[in-house]
Amino acid sequence: MKPETVIEIVRQIKGQFQRIVYDRPLKLLKKADVPAGTVIVKHTVALSKTGVNRDNRAVVKEARQDGTAPAENQGLNGMEYVEFPILVRGIKSGRLCLVITPTSVKPKVTFYRDGVEVERASLDGIVGASDWKSRPSTGLEQFNIDCNYIVELAGYVDPIESGQTVEMIEESSPVEDTNEEFRNRQNNL
Repeated sequence: MKPETVIEIVRQIKGQFQRIVYDRPLKLLKKADVPAGTVIVKHTVALSKTGVNRDNRAVVKEARQDGTAPAENQGLNGMEYVEFPILVRGIKSGRLCLVITPTSVKPKVTFYRDGVEVERASLDGIVGASDWKSRPSTGLEQFNIDCNYIVELAGYVDPIESGQTVEMIEESSPVEDTNEEFRNRQNNL
């Protein structure tokens, strides 16, 4: 999804829970015995918040007070904000990423090999270890998702990224309100 589209969507729904869908290609091991051109994708559907200033989160404030987190914000490692607190850019790579705050709802993850759904176990020895890293949640995390990988954000599906076609819907005329009692109550407010 284009970064401009991501920013526009997040400005409208900043701080709200929303569904995000992203497809990230995984790195293949050089020693993996797979045909050339094999593509393995991790498809993730998650519930998250965007546009959240990490320093304002209660869990972060508590962690700073009890000493489990640094007393002050340590800044971004190798990133810079393009639009605070929505979008960051990699200083070396120039990669634009959406900043998300995960929820306690576990994301639904599926894997695809050349467009066909496969079990995670079938990818052992094919995909690099960096794609399997996981660590227990502390509640302090925020994640960066490359905008190029986002397929859907808060119900908006990018037709170009998803391969869908867009049909133009003819605008209809507004429906006339015939409920006089409702109009009278609205006028009295």
